[in-house]
This record gives sequence, structure tokens and C-alpha cells, in this order.
Amino acid sequence: MIFEEIHIKNLFSYREAVFDLDGASSDRNIALISGRNGYGKTSLINCIKLLFVGANEDMRASVLSGRSLTRKQYILGTHNDEWLGIMNRRARRAGEKDCEIRITWRDGSNDSLIDARRAWRIDSTGFEETLAISGTGSSVLQDDAAREYLEGLLPQDYLPFFFFDGEQIQCLAEANREKLLAQIERLLNISPIDTLREDLNRLANEWRKKAMVEGEKSCLTELEGDQNTLSAQLGALEEKRTDTRSDIDRLKREVQEEEHRLDSHRVASQDHDKKALTGKRDHLAKELEETQDRIADSLPSTVPLLANPRLVKSAVAELRKLVENDATQQASALQDVLSDLQTDLFDKPPHSSPRLTESQIRFYKHRLESLLRAHIPRPEDMSEGLLRMELSRARALLSVLDHFAQADRERRTQAQTLQRITRLKRDFAEVALSLDDVSHLPEEEHEEFFRRKAANDERKRRIGALEQEIKHSEESRTEINKQLREKDKAIRDQEKQVRLSAAARAKVERAEQMHGFFRAYKDTLKRHKREAIERAINTHFQALVTGHALIQHIHVAEDFGIHFEDSEGRARGQPVGGDETTHGHRPAVGAQGGLRQGGPPGYRYAAGPHRPRPSGKPAVALLPQGGPAGHRATHRLGTGRPKARTARPPRVPGISSE
Repeated sequence: MIFEEIHIKNLFSYREAVFDLDGASSDRNIALISGRNGYGKTSLINCIKLLFVGANEDMRASVLSGRSLTRKQYILGTHNDEWLGIMNRRARRAGEKDCEIRITWRDGSNDSLIDARRAWRIDSTGFEETLAISGTGSSVLQDDAAREYLEGLLPQDYLPFFFFDGEQIQCLAEANREKLLAQIERLLNISPIDTLREDLNRLANEWRKKAMVEGEKSCLTELEGDQNTLSAQLGALEEKRTDTRSDIDRLKREVQEEEHRLDSHRVASQDHDKKALTGKRDHLAKELEETQDRIADSLPSTVPLLANPRLVKSAVAELRKLVENDATQQASALQDVLSDLQTDLFDKPPHSSPRLTESQIRFYKHRLESLLRAHIPRPEDMSEGLLRMELSRARALLSVLDHFAQADRERRTQAQTLQRITRLKRDFAEVALSLDDVSHLPEEEHEEFFRRKAANDERKRRIGALEQEIKHSEESRTEINKQLREKDKAIRDQEKQVRLSAAARAKVERAEQMHGFFRAYKDTLKRHKREAIERAINTHFQALVTGHALIQHIHVAEDFGIHFEDSEGRARGQPVGGDETTHGHRPAVGAQGGLRQGGPPGYRYAAGPHRPRPSGKPAVALLPQGGPAGHRATHRLGTGRPKARTARPPRVPGISSE
């Protein structure tokens, strides 16, 4: 499949564009699509993906953070303008209703030309979508037949690895490992084994249920019902959390937009004063935040003691009575004697001969403790004051309260800090009021300003309330997940108690044997696949990347992660070469050198560091290409019809954004 022409009409950022990719020759077989931010590179990738898979789940989930759009929302747009749909905005304003993506490619097997076109007719209430493919050797394929043809040509599971936005590589690298592993297993045709194992588990559970006595079956059914209820509650909670987060994002955008409108109403003739007031407001806000943070670290735990000096001094006086009482001192001394005497008499050498047994030691210790405790008065009988407690606790409490009874300086310092916070808040409110001075405006605009300001303040209050809802929902989510784990354990325990008939037991045992067989088969299959991938990577790596002499062997781990080994046999999984293998321009330059000298058949290299990038990384794309290496042509986006450095750019079967 070698692309020859891409035609886009009224899709995303494209009004109409034609990419002529025909004309590859022995010295011209690499194309580079380049452009500044916002000039349509990502739109080009999305258009190509739309042709092959339409508005599938992956594309709908990539638009808004935290939730997936419906197919209708993706194509038409959302009611709150969070997503404007696939139709080009200028075309929509001009009243046009049609948009399409058409790609012409050459079939590598028989050199025939294939023309595929997916089009939409969009109005305010809905859309009509058509898909047609011609040049397949038969009549024109329409809709379902065309979709089946494209799925056979390039399955949806493979699409992300052929057409992707290079700027999203970091997101791919940080993707959830379980999801990524599941995707890899699906690509390697391993996942059907998991389906077999799940079916075997389901059958075994059904056979167990049929063999249960009524009481056990009823109990299990009740547990499963509780589990389903909790799962439904969790699903509803997740949906509500998603909606709440969406509402928060929408309100924050509205607050920001409304603040800009309010700024336009403020005094335009006092720009200098406004600038000074804005600076003062920001300074006060920063100072207020720092002061509040400082006092929040110490005041909450000590404020009851600092705010009640008379009560603290009274407590200190009562504690001194307790600590200095003669009976208390005697009781403390007897307690110390009892504690030390048991250890010194029975546990420390020299010991009696013959040695006492353990039971004798316990008997005499208990006897000694009973005799001495008879002479230790109870705490409530030892003091004439208000407090009754053990001497050790009284001493510890006295040491704490005595400090606060004499902490007049600290008390004054904290009081001054609180007064300063009050002054800062008052000054901040006065500056904010001055910034909102719109007294020069006509009465109608004056009222409109404060109406808008009140509405925006209400939005801010609503954001705070919604964020609290998110916090509470997180707590509920944690609790429901805990209950689900408990129910799952209870269900497993109940299933173990099932009394099976001989026939049912035989079927269940056979199912468990098959389940174990398929698990072992999957492990063996994964090992063979990993070994094949590892051999292929090591076969081509040295030719592809000549700039990394430190890496002598690449190991594919259990989870298909890549680990390196150097010439000294460094342990698998440890990085080799540090920054040279992970960051900056050096790996790209090394790769470029290796690929220019030669690589695996059918692959050529394209790089485009034509402008500084925020990440500091060059634009890189590895494109499967049918012709020989050597030529580099460029399409630049954002200046109307793409232009090439040469008369006819080369054929390109896949396009990668910068």
C-alpha cells in the first residue's frame, strides 16, 4: 500500500487540500510533512485515521480529558462547544454541509490503483456517512463491504502503530502497562486464549451452581446480587465523577472568559493606577497566603492553651499539688521498688540452686506484687486537689502546661500575626473594590457589570462545591471498592463450600485441568513470541542505530518491555548509556546515520528538526516505503496548497506528524 494522493475537504483545520505524493524514484522516496503548531499536522493524521476506521472509540476518547464522546457528538460537536465536530469552521459558517477524506494508493501486490473515499453530509440535527472504495478488481464497494475490505487491509488494532501523532510518543510511553500488554497480546493473537479461559471459568461456575443444595445456592445468589448492586453503584459514581469534572472544567473556562469581559468594563482612563493596584493586589495576596500558611502550621494545635492562660495556670497549680504531695511521692517510690525488685530478684544472676521453674517464678512474682500493692494508695486517695492521676502522667502534663502558663511572649506574637492577617484581608478587599470601580459607566452598564461579577462569583463558589463533591465521591469510591473486595472474597469462600455430585465434580475438574492447560499454553506461546521479537530486534538494531555501541544485546521481558545489555553482560533491565539512549538529539542523529548507511529492507528514515521544539527533541518518523533510499522532500502546512521542494514528491504509505 503506497499512498499517491491525499485529498481533504472541509475536515478539521482543512478547507481543501491535496497532497500529491506520486513520483517516487530510486533517489526520491522520503516525504516530510512539516509545519508550525496549529498548522494541521495532527488534523492530517486524524483525517487519515477517519478514512480507515471512522469515528471509532479511540478517536472519540482522545478529544476531551476524562470522558469519551458519542459518535454523533464527535462528528457534529457538543452542545456546550467543548468540541466543535469534524466540520471545518469556515465551511460551517459559509453554510456548506459536505466534508470528505479521499486517499489513492497503489496496491503493492498487483500495482493497481485503489481509491477510497469517506464522506459526511452534515446538518444541524444529524449526518449521513458514506464509504466507497473502487479499483479493487470488482464493482465499487460500499459501506459495510468497504469497511470489511479496509479491516482486512489494515485492522483497527494495528492502526495506532501505522498512523500516530509523534508528539504523543511520551503519552504512549507512559500508558497503563496492563492496557498496553493487553494490546500487544491482541496484536500477537494471544488474547483468544484468555477468552477460552474465561469461558471455562464461566462453565465451571455454572456447573457448581447446578450441583449446589438450595441453601448454599440461595446464599451465593444473594452474595452475587449484593456484588452486582455495588458494581452498579460504583459505575454510577464513576459516571457522576466524570460529569462533575466536566462541569468544573466548563465553569473554570467560563470564569476565565467572564473575567476578561469584566476587565473590559473597568476604568480604561486609569491604566497607570490600575497597573499599580493590580501589583498591590498580587503582593497582598502573596503576603496573605504566606502569613496564613505560617500560622496554620503552629496555631491550630496550641490555640486552646494560648487563648486560655488563666485556665492553664489553674491546672498547673493543681498539678503541683499532686506532684508535691507526700503520699504521691511514697506511692511513686513503692511503684519503682515493685518494678525493679521483681527483675532483680528473679531474672538477674546469681540464680538459686536448684533453679526455680517458670511456674514457680510466675507464682512468686505475683505474690510479691500483691503484697507490695496493698501498701500503694490509689490515685484518687493521694491528693487533696481536683486532679486524680498517676504521678508519671501528672509530671508529663505539668511540663507541657508550665510552658504555656509562662508563654506571654508567644501569645502576643500569635495575636499580632492574627491582627496582621485581618489587616491584609481588609487591604486586599479595598484594592479589589478599587479595581472594580466602574462608577464612570452609565447606570445600565454599571448594573450589568455587578450583575456579571455576582454571577462569576457564584461560578467560583460552585467550583468549590463541585470539588468537594469530587472529594466525597473519592471517599465513597474507596468504600465501595472495599465492600466489593469483601463480597468477592465471600463469594469465593461460598463456592468452596459447595457440595458437588460425582458427575458435576468430574466436569468441574476437567474444566480446571483445561484452564491450567491453556494457561501453560499461553505462557509458552508468549515466550516463543517474545523470543521471535527479540531475535528480530537484535538482528536489525545494529544496522538501524549505529550511534549506540554500548548496547550489545536487547532483551524483551515478560511484559514485552525492552531491557539492554552491554558488552560486559550488565544485568537485564538496567539502562545502558544513560542519556544517550533516552534523551535529546543524539539518539536521533545516531539513528539517522545508521539508516542512511542501510537498514532493514523496506524502511527509510525521515527527520525534520526545522524549528526549535519545546521538548528539545527533533521531529522523527520511521516510514515503511517501497522504493530505494536517498531522496528527501518536504510538504509545509499552513500556507494553502502544500508545496514540495521538487516537482513531484515521492510516494508515502504512512504519514507521521512532527
